[in-house]
Amino acid sequence: MFLDTRAKRTQVSHFIIIVPHRDSLKPVEEYRTQLFTAGVCGALSFPVCAPLACVSRPFSRLELKELAANILSRAAKTGGKLQTSTAAFARCPLAGYFFGPRLDLAIPEAAIPETAREKVLCAYAPPVLCAALVDSSEDRAFGQAPVVSFRAAFLTNLSVRPLPGADTQYSFEWRMGGPVWFARGGGFTACYPAPCTSCQSPAPQARR
Repeated sequence: MFLDTRAKRTQVSHFIIIVPHRDSLKPVEEYRTQLFTAGVCGALSFPVCAPLACVSRPFSRLELKELAANILSRAAKTGGKLQTSTAAFARCPLAGYFFGPRLDLAIPEAAIPETAREKVLCAYAPPVLCAALVDSSEDRAFGQAPVVSFRAAFLTNLSVRPLPGADTQYSFEWRMGGPVWFARGGGFTACYPAPCTSCQSPAPQARR
């Protein structure tokens, strides 16, 4: 599914992601800083989020809201809280693997809006809260990944492409769409600040 071609260096990849509230991400931010200091160059190359799926094109607002409602329904079994566990790897179409704490969330195909299923190229089971992009050939000790739990988070579209003119496989720029927040009390709200872009810098922070 993930072909290693020259086109890969210019094409735009699309993802559906969960972004925990920034207050929950402090341990992960500290962890990826440690990874970067230890020489993991992909630790600052992707926003701190959990990709749920790689898609052919972005989900519509209604599709995001329906998916959010389905996730909230499943999270109700744990009091509306999502939590990470041990570190894991997930294949990344951009470069190597997503690496970070595994998000204890199973999203079956039935939870994906019917109108959006044809857009899904690859679903991540389980999702990984990305602390770094790593190459499969990297053989190093990553240390103990932090365990985080959260209720406040949002779903959104993420578009990523290689940074033009960059000479490294870990240089990207990205753009997030408008977030659909998981609201307290089991519902969700939608808010739409200006999209943000970044590359080789700390991940965009969630704003409420």
